[in-house]
Amino acid sequence: MVHGGGGISGIYMKYSLGLFNGVQDGTSDVDGSKDVALRLTLNPFPSDTFDLNLSFAWTGGNNDGSLAAFRVSDESITNILAFGPTVRYDGWRWRRSLEAELLWGNVAVGAEHILQSSEITDGVLSADRYEMSGDSLWVAWIVTGEKKSRDEPLVPSRSWGAIELVARVTRFKADGSLGALTLPGRFTDSAAQLCIGINWVQTRFTRLMIDVQRSRYDDPIEASPGRLEDAHTAVLAGFDVRF
Repeated sequence: MVHGGGGISGIYMKYSLGLFNGVQDGTSDVDGSKDVALRLTLNPFPSDTFDLNLSFAWTGGNNDGSLAAFRVSDESITNILAFGPTVRYDGWRWRRSLEAELLWGNVAVGAEHILQSSEITDGVLSADRYEMSGDSLWVAWIVTGEKKSRDEPLVPSRSWGAIELVARVTRFKADGSLGALTLPGRFTDSAAQLCIGINWVQTRFTRLMIDVQRSRYDDPIEASPGRLEDAHTAVLAGFDVRF
């Protein structure tokens, strides 16, 4: 992997390019091919108070392995796509993303678009190419006025802590023809989710989080054995201790 960054004509740029074996959850590839990953980030207006990052990322490689289940978000308990045991990647797979993030004082706003294109087979028919895409828009507001930082933890300016309000809208779309490869009750070609939450940061080391998520699916999916639903609500709570 090579990476670096620097200023060019008042524009700050960061880049990384690598050749990898393995995937992000720490397991190894099931085939012998490697993946290429590229990421480029531009900050056209470097400033202590106004921080805008525009990013482009691309990964690709020849894959031959089983498909994981897909969720509308990492926190969702419901798989919106789940494939049979014989369904697998079989050929070239690539993924690209466009991302923008703005930090201005105690407010942060971000948006991202992701597109994945893969060759998939059910083990009988020859592989076809399918696409899945996702979009998200999110905002965070530190009500107590502390500065929002991309890299540094939030340090409360008051003895009782800091309060941050967050919200996110997420959309997922998939080729409708993928439904023939999924398990019964485990496919929808479109899903959307609204998440709102509050974070109470007591110290720079501790944080309490409470989120409410509302998900909707174009096609009813199996939320629990024997029950199909076209919507799902979840209330999530967490407590972080950071070092």
